[in-house]
Amino acid sequence: MRSNASRRYKIFAASEEMIRRVVHTRAAKRSSLLIIQYDMGPVPKRGLALGGSFVNQAAQRPQKDRLWIKEQTVGGRKVSVAYSKGGQLIISSASAAEGINFSTMAKTSEDVADALLMVLSLSEKKGEKQ
Repeated sequence: MRSNASRRYKIFAASEEMIRRVVHTRAAKRSSLLIIQYDMGPVPKRGLALGGSFVNQAAQRPQKDRLWIKEQTVGGRKVSVAYSKGGQLIISSASAAEGINFSTMAKTSEDVADALLMVLSLSEKKGEKQ
């Protein structure tokens, strides 16, 4: 049985690798980089949210501050995508156990497309059985 710490490390490593690809891809395209920030944590059990727990930031964005929000299940994970009036794109993705939020300033439709493609192509690395 693999430990949760091992699993979180592997997801974190996959996220770091994906973000390095984001920066390098955008650097090759033009001098303006698309910087994607992220945070992640365990999904809290029924109302027991502790520090470091996952909170769906896309759904938490006040309705008056966003242009739109879309939700769908992708690869067994619930995904929420919100776009604010100020150009901030927030992508929240959660499984039953863990969740991750990505955010970036996406001023153009190309930025939105790039961020969605990179974030939604991220997959969890499966840990070895211990």
